Amino acid sequence: MITSDIMKTRTLIAAIVLALCANMFLTNPALAEKYVIAVPALRGLDATNLGSYLEKMAEIMTKRMGCDVSAQLYVYDYGDSLLEILLKEFGKGKADIGYVNGLEFVEYAQSGGSELVPLFMLSMNKKTTMDMCFYGRRGEFSKVSELRGKNWAGSNVRGARFLLYKSGFDEPVGKYFSSIRYMSDAPMSAMIALLAKKEIDVFSAFSTVMKVSGEMNKKDSIVEKLHCEAFEPTWVFVARKGTPQMRIAEMRKLMLNSHNDPDFATFKFAFQLIDGKFVPVDEAALKKAEPIISLMQKGGWKKEDAEFHKKYQHGK
Repeated sequence: MITSDIMKTRTLIAAIVLALCANMFLTNPALAEKYVIAVPALRGLDATNLGSYLEKMAEIMTKRMGCDVSAQLYVYDYGDSLLEILLKEFGKGKADIGYVNGLEFVEYAQSGGSELVPLFMLSMNKKTTMDMCFYGRRGEFSKVSELRGKNWAGSNVRGARFLLYKSGFDEPVGKYFSSIRYMSDAPMSAMIALLAKKEIDVFSAFSTVMKVSGEMNKKDSIVEKLHCEAFEPTWVFVARKGTPQMRIAEMRKLMLNSHNDPDFATFKFAFQLIDGKFVPVDEAALKKAEPIISLMQKGGWKKEDAEFHKKYQHGK
């Protein structure tokens, strides 16, 4: 049983991708093309059930299409690079379609990478950029400067580092807060429990994650949003370089209209959950992320993040 709202959302999105890919080939059922969709799944969130679910869907689609379409599950941990996983599998010819985090895609494009063909993005909260926020106990803090010396938790330090920088505090998270700890935001309830027990005073997370959790809709929630900044472009769906242009065009057309397509009415609640849909690649949103990449590179934030995961997540 998959208990995480985030994993449920990713499962639904993966299902949409698979269904739409199936429809793409229905127009040419005689073709014997093979396509593998890479589906990343966070470790510990019942990945086995997720994999079985997607494999069953792929079996049904293969039968309908007369074409081999399959889903390959890739289990990862926070701190791992989805980009590296995807490039590795694309390079081996083991996957053809997948998605990467927005900042990773922007950094990859800046470096001159050309093995990924951007297809479309997934909007969330009607936007193609996700806000990173500090959350604390309701009524306890009113500004970031009041958080100095408090206890922080999060799934990574890059987001918190950016929030501190934008608030005028360009210093490591471990220096600004009196204590820091790793905590996954999937499920979000674990982080909120720490806040309720006063084991932490503040945590950082994407506002989209909080929205999916439903926490901010609770009248008796102890959580309060303290400070937010536009931080990362939403997921960028990509195809392996060399994928036929005709297939890329067909896929884009189908997915960009999927929210209005009656054939995919079953999946509409997934779009409603995240208040989003598949949208064209937002070049403006990707461009706005370039200065953030520069900050991360010049400030050593990626190294700081890697050390955080090594020490606090893996205990090494």
